[in-house]
Formats: sequence, structure tokens, C-alpha cells
Amino acid sequence: MTMSEKKTILILTDWFFPGYKAGGPIQSCKNFIAAMSDCYNIYVITSDRDMGDGQSYADIQVNQWNNYMDNARVYYATALSLGQLNALHKQIAPDFVYLNSMFSLRYAIFPLWLAACNKITAQLVLAPRGMLHAGAMHFKTKKKKLFLAIIKATGVQKKIRFHATDKQEAEDIASFFPEVRDIIIATNFPRMQQPDFIPAEKQPGILRCIYVSRIAAKKNILYFLDVLRQIPVEIQFFFDICGEVDDKSYYNQCIALIKTLPPHVRVRFNGPVNNEAVPKLLQQYHLFVLPTLGENFGHAIFEAFLSGRPVLISDQSPWRGLTQKKAGWDIALQDRDAFLQVILKAAAMTANEINEWCRGAWALANEFIKHTEIREQNLKLFN
Repeated sequence: MTMSEKKTILILTDWFFPGYKAGGPIQSCKNFIAAMSDCYNIYVITSDRDMGDGQSYADIQVNQWNNYMDNARVYYATALSLGQLNALHKQIAPDFVYLNSMFSLRYAIFPLWLAACNKITAQLVLAPRGMLHAGAMHFKTKKKKLFLAIIKATGVQKKIRFHATDKQEAEDIASFFPEVRDIIIATNFPRMQQPDFIPAEKQPGILRCIYVSRIAAKKNILYFLDVLRQIPVEIQFFFDICGEVDDKSYYNQCIALIKTLPPHVRVRFNGPVNNEAVPKLLQQYHLFVLPTLGENFGHAIFEAFLSGRPVLISDQSPWRGLTQKKAGWDIALQDRDAFLQVILKAAAMTANEINEWCRGAWALANEFIKHTEIREQNLKLFN
């Protein structure tokens, strides 16, 4: 190891670049490294393939260190073992071990077990990534509660510094670990380069919407598909769904519902999209949709703002008060009719009218980038 004499962060995450199918967590780590590698030596241990893939990435060296950028290296493990992780940790001797999952066997449970056995003495920093949100805890509840009980039984939670991305996540962490006092709020790093504003082309009576996220129950796309049943025949509605199928059973439910929609409501599944292609893709639509059950940041939502497109989302994310900013609509999931009314309102808009909202979304992202304190927050997190 010849990297400069800076403090060292070891990041453990299930998926990393060049992967993209897992969405937000990959972007969080990638953006974090780009922003903070001038302050720290950063090592990443991750899997050797993208989510759901059966083969390793092309053009990487498996089970050895790969240069990623200055002061950052990545180890792509075929199937990370407990002993392998222990050996790599000893080799690096990091100051911080940054866990980017709450319930991953290899990339959360393994390092927590090593810490409980005093084989990891570095400061543990754990980012739940929204997994303790009520909307996320609703799924696989027994398994998750068992895991949380095991953590408490070992006492390892007392060694953890928790990374919350907003006040709500800090409250979620405190509700599960009331004895923990080391909770630091630091917003996720989004994409910080904003494309030029591109106005939307629009005719009244036509609406093009897009969803970019994993196909999973937590993202709640089935809810929105059901709303589409009520769109009146005079509206031409186009909806493209882009994302990796994370839950095959849930995907099949979506397909079954789509088959019942009227012919003037056209829905397509387009599969996952490489993150670098997302900004230009979003600019081809009028409205981004994500009726999520819970987001701790919502990279896909921010990408829509960044690209200058308003959003129609639930109120279960940090992005609130959007209507006042003409950046979109954040609606309670109990108010299903409100989702329909936004669709009708947006469909009726002219190009000039929709572009007021597009500019509002672009301005929100621009203001966020200019005045963010994310770097200072993360320096505090790894101090």
C-alpha cells in the first residue's frame, strides 16, 4: 500500500461501479468517493457483478485490488467470505469501516460479527440507506427483526456510528437503537454536475411520464398503475417504467394490471438504465413518477430535478413542499384521487405551462448544489 498518509475509509457495499442496477446505493458511494477522495484514502470491497447478474463485470480483476481513481481502490470479490474480509481488513488497517447496508450478509453481518469479536477495531459507520424506514420494514419483517435482535444481543451497536441522511432517518435509527447516541446526519452526495435546462415539448391532452427505479414493492409502482385505470379517454397517456426487476412476483402483478388498462393508457417496461444515460432520458418526458413507500434521499427524484423535470411522488421522502416551488407534487398515499388530479392537471398543460414546472424543478436542484453543506457533514461523519 503506497497511498498517501491520509486517514483511510474502507467501504463495504453489495454493488458498486460499473454496476448500476441497484440504483441509489451505487450512486451514493460513487459520488461520495468523487467528492471525498482528496481527504481520505478510500478502499471499496464489493461483489464482482451487478445485481441479478450471473457473470462478473468485464474489464476488472476479480479478487484483487483495482485502481478506481486517485486515492481509491476497489476489490471485486466473487463471494466474499468471513475469513477473506478479515484478511483484507488487516491488510488495509482502516480508520473507518463504512457499511452501506443494514441487512446484507456479506457486507453488513460479516463485518459486524468481526467487530463483535474485536477483530475490527476501526470506527464502524453504518448507513441504513432507508432500510429502517417504516415503509421498508414492512417487507421481510421477521428476518429483519431477528437481525436487529442479534445486533443488540452482541452489543455491537455500541461500537457503531450511524449515518442518517435526514432527521427522519435519525429518528428511525433512534427508535430501533434507543441506547445509541452516535447518530450523525449527513445528506447523500447526489450528482453535482447539472445539465443545461432543456424545455419540454408539450401539447394539451398528452402526457409522457417516466419511472426510474428498481421494480420492488417498496417503490410502490403497482399503486400508481392502479390509479391509471381512471384516466379519461380524451387523454393520451404514455408511461415508461425503467428499472431492474428486484421482485419477480411483484413485477408479475404489475404486468397483470397493465393488461387491464384502457388502450389510451400506454405502459412499457424498458429495463434498467445506466446512470450516465439518465439525465438525457428524463428530458424526453414531462413528469417523473415515484409513489414510494419510503426513501432516505431519493437519487432518482433528485436526478429528475437536476434534469429539469417536475416529479409526482409520495410524501415518504425528504423532498417536501414541492408544489410551492413549482417543482412537483408530494402527495400522501392515502389520497389516491390527488395523484389522479395531478395527472389530469399536467395533461391539460401547454408547453409554456409545463415548462414553468420544469424550470422550478431545475432551480430546486441548482439551489441545492450551490448551497449544500454535504461535504462538511461528511467530514464530521468521518472524524
